[in-house]
Amino acid sequence: SISDAAEDAGVSPIVSADVIWLFAFCIAGAINCVYAAVLIHRGGSWALFVCDSNATRRWGVCVISGFAFSGHIHIYGTASNLLGGSLGPVIAWPTLMCSTMVFGQIWGLKLREFVAGDHGQVANGLATALLCFAIVLCSCAAII
Repeated sequence: SISDAAEDAGVSPIVSADVIWLFAFCIAGAINCVYAAVLIHRGGSWALFVCDSNATRRWGVCVISGFAFSGHIHIYGTASNLLGGSLGPVIAWPTLMCSTMVFGQIWGLKLREFVAGDHGQVANGLATALLCFAIVLCSCAAII
């Protein structure tokens, strides 16, 4: 496997699975960048994307977001390995998924994606709570 090859090359077993994420992020990132470029080209909005007065801020937020996303996947992989055995992924994965969804909702509120009391905000909050419950429930079932 890729993680075994990484260990053979001298990578610590704690982070050897992260090599897999490198391939996944590069491939998925390339596909998403091409798709976004096609949409920007079709919309004729390259000037807005590059030269807008807020472009520097948006590029900075984009870079921070990329590091945060990659970092939280790295933390998941490391925590999963440190917790060990079959219990590591059972605890680390639901924690990662629930925290991702909750923080996504918090950022949605902060960025005003929904108006306070809007049906969309209420539905998203309930859906997030339900998904977190389902993830924890399925993970608990994996322990049994």
